[in-house]
Amino acid sequence: MRDAIFVGTLFMVRFAADAKTIWGTVVDEAGKAMEGVMVSAFDDGQQQSISVFSQADGSFVIDGLRDTTFNVQARLLGQLDEWHENVEEDGANLKFFMKPATGERLELQRPGTSGFGMLKWDNMKDKENFKMMCVYCHQPGTVGFRTPEEPINWETMITRMDGFGGLYRHTQQTIVKRLVDTYSDEAVAKWPKYEAPPSPTGIAVKAKIMEWNMGLQLKAMVHDIEPGSDGLMYAVDMGQNAVVILDPETGERETYRLPNRYRGPHSIEPDLEGNMWITCCISGEMAKFDIKTKAFTITSSAEAPACRSSYPHTLRVDPKDLAGLIWYTDAGRNSCFSIHPKTLKVKEYHLLRKDQAVAAGKGESRGITPYGID
Repeated sequence: MRDAIFVGTLFMVRFAADAKTIWGTVVDEAGKAMEGVMVSAFDDGQQQSISVFSQADGSFVIDGLRDTTFNVQARLLGQLDEWHENVEEDGANLKFFMKPATGERLELQRPGTSGFGMLKWDNMKDKENFKMMCVYCHQPGTVGFRTPEEPINWETMITRMDGFGGLYRHTQQTIVKRLVDTYSDEAVAKWPKYEAPPSPTGIAVKAKIMEWNMGLQLKAMVHDIEPGSDGLMYAVDMGQNAVVILDPETGERETYRLPNRYRGPHSIEPDLEGNMWITCCISGEMAKFDIKTKAFTITSSAEAPACRSSYPHTLRVDPKDLAGLIWYTDAGRNSCFSIHPKTLKVKEYHLLRKDQAVAAGKGESRGITPYGID
């Protein structure tokens, strides 16, 4: 079975009808048509793929392909992947015979949502606290998450995940045992059999999806995505300390690394002139990327005279604001900030103390870890 690993992939939905076409049908072991199976044509030369879904009669059509060789995959949860490799001819009529996944190969398909559901809690409040502090950025229950073997390894991982100390104190004291009891190899072996969900139907199977690999495989960490006023797609690659750009029409990619040192680019947002602003969470700075000159402007994310803030996180620009201020949160301070795009003047706005917040500091982050802003 061929494995396809996509790290740092940008997704777009697009409808086009030109160039090469591959079509065919998907059936089960008995020869019955299968709806909702994702069929993907992989273009290794361009490092991209186009995916469609089989219709109620099992048919699929992938158009808009380059005149090159493709590896074509059929995939559906609960089934084994099937492949046709080195497909060259235009109009190739392919037939996929799907077979149910069983045993370990079925278990490996279990998504994080199901794996997280295996983790039992004393009450919903504790569960929601763990979700807010850890699950939004990590995937408990997946194979990758279950790699720690000894309690000390789990404790090290949880300490890193809970970097802002938002977990309830009693959860910090009991979470390692709870994780070991749920995600050790012995515990996983006792899980109930994974039941795949029903396949997609209706309007969902009308979608056509184009994907592009971005960055270096197994090293990229593409985070956030924003369409530019120039028709290009922009994102940050935390692994490369860079802004990465995709032209969805040509498939061309560009990489522009932040200067001098690692700054930890986290989020990206266009200002009113179309230039991209980036929060640099590691260096405590803000960066502007000029989409015409490709030049960076780096400045402190803190109000003067401070040379940096703590952990600038998420940013937004109000399209109705004539000044075009860039607003952003700082997850390491109980504040949000604004920066003027021309003067680079920063203003800090202190948020309510945890004892002043609606939940009186008893919520998931206890009122001291501002993340999102809208």
